[in-house]
Amino acid sequence: MSEIRSPYDDEIDLFELFAVLWDGKWFIGVFVAVALSISGGVLLVKDAVYESKLTYEAANLPPFVDQAAALSDFRTMFYAKDTFDSWKSVNETSRILFKDFSNATFIDGILVSKDEDDMLANLSSKKNGGNFVLVRSNDLVLLNEFFLYAAYINHMLKSNYISRAKDELEMIEARFNDAGTMSDKVIQNLLATDRFIVTAEKGADVLSIQRPTFPIKISPKSSLILALSILLGGMAGVVSLLLRNAIRKRKGQAAA
Repeated sequence: MSEIRSPYDDEIDLFELFAVLWDGKWFIGVFVAVALSISGGVLLVKDAVYESKLTYEAANLPPFVDQAAALSDFRTMFYAKDTFDSWKSVNETSRILFKDFSNATFIDGILVSKDEDDMLANLSSKKNGGNFVLVRSNDLVLLNEFFLYAAYINHMLKSNYISRAKDELEMIEARFNDAGTMSDKVIQNLLATDRFIVTAEKGADVLSIQRPTFPIKISPKSSLILALSILLGGMAGVVSLLLRNAIRKRKGQAAA
């Protein structure tokens, strides 16, 4: 007569499971240690990536330039090689190279756009974080040099806008010899343009540029990598332990 199996034979005995895990804690620990060793080795050989930000915003603008146009002018000049070469000519000791942050490069003689992650610095913007120069370095001297470069562009922008504002005034004065023939809108534009020239020549900058923030390590995320290695190593150890125990149990049942 065949033996009737209990419907509970295949159910998991939690107490037995905990006992198996507790008895095999050193076995699981070996897997965790191996996983930690591997992740630790990766962290040792992988170069750390740091980021610093130079935030900037429009400050003193002439009436014929709005905020979007001023920020666009700054971006254009930031990536212009002639602008950089002009700055570099008076900052010869600077270690910044145009190819390090240029948004384009030549590959086999073909001009292609570079990925932002491959650039030492790039201009970025966030809805709540404003506009900023993102520099991937923890070299404080290098960060200061990017600040000086941004300040140089700011000065060039101001000089350019002052020149345009003066041309605007001359054009208005040539067109309207008699102030009585000017409309209120023209008079307001005239006064706003003159006010910009006066404040700019007294030292007000077109953009307000903040000094770089202290560099923050963004990669590799050591704590996250180590935590994941512990978790994955522990899971691998538990699975291996349970498989080993199941195989041993089957062999014991077969021998009986």
